[in-house]
Amino acid sequence: MDLPLKLNNKKMKKLQLLILGSVFAMAISCKKENPSKDYSNVKLKTAITLHTAGNDTIKYFYNGDDIKAVSNNGSSPNYFYTTNYTKTVSGFNIGTIYGTTPTHEGFYTLNAQGYADTARLTNIITSSFNNRDKYYYDATGYLTRSITNYNTYINNIKFNYNSDKNYSYWIYDVTRPLNPSLSTKDSVVFEYYSDKLFHVSLSNVLYKIFGKPEKNLVKKRTYYDLNNSANIHRTTEYEYVLDTDGLVTQSLTKYLNQPGNVLTRADTVVYTYYK
Repeated sequence: MDLPLKLNNKKMKKLQLLILGSVFAMAISCKKENPSKDYSNVKLKTAITLHTAGNDTIKYFYNGDDIKAVSNNGSSPNYFYTTNYTKTVSGFNIGTIYGTTPTHEGFYTLNAQGYADTARLTNIITSSFNNRDKYYYDATGYLTRSITNYNTYINNIKFNYNSDKNYSYWIYDVTRPLNPSLSTKDSVVFEYYSDKLFHVSLSNVLYKIFGKPEKNLVKKRTYYDLNNSANIHRTTEYEYVLDTDGLVTQSLTKYLNQPGNVLTRADTVVYTYYK
């Protein structure tokens, strides 16, 4: 069809730009409508912490809902910790073996939502509790509180979320009944990468039983000492390398004392996955 009016070069270029812009916008819109990758079957395969003296390696194996984690410390290459998480009707049984010697056993029970309700871990060698846990959630499945009793001290953490359903801050209360002067209480404030999404936990192979996970990857934690005028006393910073699926293939975690931003430790970990 002929245009009703003859366009000069300037108007023609403007029209071409408008058409190209419309096509580009349609392409972006179509891309957004494409279904995203299904991460439900993606599982952590290995996590290797790099050290000059020898790497610490954790390998994960899956058999249905059962999970086995085999850990090897780079400084003791001939010794392995094996932890088995065995699915039961009520939750998961836990068993840990050092070499060929069983060291710990315990369990997680699940609530009606399918999330961890209580946990207990017993030191077989000393015949004593290692820890006893209790977890609380809101009606939508987000973890709101966890209490862990380690016998000599108790961790009481209250979790608060922002509108993106990432952590906004924790109130991290550590009580030491036998030595109250060593008790601590921190407000831990979180920052996140807006362009890096959380798909698989890098540290907890049972993360799916602890309520709905964060939306994004954490960028920084800042610790405010509530027993000392809410002064900042340490920070933890996180950097990531992602693959084309958005999975973390390498992380760098830096631990810094404040004030002064004094680096005390830096851990580099490399990850692989079953996809």
